[in-house]
Amino acid sequence: MIARANEVKAEMDTLTLMEREMERLALVDGDLEMSQEDMNRWRREQDTIAHEIDSMNAEVQRLKETLESYDRDHSVLKKQLQSLEAETSELDNEEEQFWHRYEALQSETEQLASDEARVREQIENEKILLESLQASDAFLDAFCIEEDASGMGTINDLRLASMPITQTGHPGQDHSRDPCPWVILNDFGGAFAMGCIGGTIWHGIKGARNSPRGERFLGSVSAIKARAPVLGGNFGVWGGLFTSFDCTVKSVRQKEDPWNAIIAGFFTGSSLAIRGGPKTAFGAGVMCGILLGVFEGVGVLMQRLLAEGNKPVAPIIPDAPGAPAGGPAK
Repeated sequence: MIARANEVKAEMDTLTLMEREMERLALVDGDLEMSQEDMNRWRREQDTIAHEIDSMNAEVQRLKETLESYDRDHSVLKKQLQSLEAETSELDNEEEQFWHRYEALQSETEQLASDEARVREQIENEKILLESLQASDAFLDAFCIEEDASGMGTINDLRLASMPITQTGHPGQDHSRDPCPWVILNDFGGAFAMGCIGGTIWHGIKGARNSPRGERFLGSVSAIKARAPVLGGNFGVWGGLFTSFDCTVKSVRQKEDPWNAIIAGFFTGSSLAIRGGPKTAFGAGVMCGILLGVFEGVGVLMQRLLAEGNKPVAPIIPDAPGAPAGGPAK
């Protein structure tokens, strides 16, 4: 475009020189005479030159406008190029940060994989040790874990501390039984069934003995129907009251030991004999408490005797494969 503008400018300069030369050669004040035909031809050439000059001026103006438009486009493109260079720099920084994070994550992944392999190896060693312990019954034979009469935990009769509080709030709770208050219904039903079965046997035999010959079976059935439910009800009431008082005492004292049964037996005997007056109720409660105390004492004594006779010697646990000598793998 610049070369074209230079060419147009050179042509304009040439035409200007030609016009000046023609004016110099033209007739001035009648010095030279020209024919009419030459005059017309000269004028036509002069008009053609003027028209070409106007066309060239218009083209020069158009070229100037085009150059200005190109300059504006060049400025816009320059700004866009600068913006792209800034974005490229930011992208380069982000890419560098990304690779730094990638390398850090890769290093962390390798560390985690190493830790996982080490943990898996420890698990395998512990599994081997566990199988050895289970095969030798070391869990059951090496230690005798019990609870003494005062609610203290013992291992091989060595006193440790109070038994831990369970989720229901009772230390050393017997998990073989239902929790309170559901155990009340369970014991009530069990006592009622026990009374009915015992009453059926007792009153069946008694009714058969007191009946005449030929009617012993009917007499036995009649005695059972009349007396066995009553005895079952008495047993059920006693069992339900005893378990209710036992759960209440456990909740108040927050421990489980033989004193709970003794106190519950005292309140049960007193409740059953309350219609005979305070003195009778107190005496019945004391007798029932003593009876329960004897039962609990015999149970604790038998438990200690059995534990004393069943103290095994801890077996020698073989080393796990791959473990250092003198102990299991850590």
